[in-house]
Amino acid sequence: RLSVYFWARPLELASRLAQVFGATWNVYSTWTSEETLEESQRQRGSMLTKALESLGPAFVKVGQTLAQRPDLVGDEAAEAMKVLQVHATPFSDDLAMQIIVDDLGHDGPLAPGVPCEGCDPTRPPLFRAFSQKAIASASLGQVYKATTHEGLDVAVKVQRPGVARQLALDWISISFLASVYQFFVPSLNDYSLLVNEAVRNM
Repeated sequence: RLSVYFWARPLELASRLAQVFGATWNVYSTWTSEETLEESQRQRGSMLTKALESLGPAFVKVGQTLAQRPDLVGDEAAEAMKVLQVHATPFSDDLAMQIIVDDLGHDGPLAPGVPCEGCDPTRPPLFRAFSQKAIASASLGQVYKATTHEGLDVAVKVQRPGVARQLALDWISISFLASVYQFFVPSLNDYSLLVNEAVRNM
């Protein structure tokens, strides 16, 4: 169903594939050019992880999965991608708080001293207390600590904006590229299955 949806929007899919191919080619070019350098002089591992982060959560998740498969990507690449398992770039806290009040249909502040854009400060706050900075972030979103008016401490998870559609588009893109790669570089491993497993776990 997703395939039909995005194949019916060839310009959007082609644009994303061009972005992915450009990032992939840059990493590939750097990786091969640094092959003869001493390990301490190489920058390619860092470039690989930054490229995956820049491409979004689906690529980060695939990188996290491949970090556990040095038999497929090699020890150096797997070790570099382990960074993705412990680090995720957070998005704006202000945006996250706006998403919370919008999703919950609340027109007042999140908590005393924690206003949000467009909220009426005279309205009752949603929580007794709310952390103004995320306490954890991941590829799909980030987490805030809050206290309800009843005194219960809770974790509030906020999904990255637009992540569902982006995941769908990137799943199609990665699956397509994996199929093309497997066509030109035959292997006993079915990379499209690995991609499907990584994205499905999200």
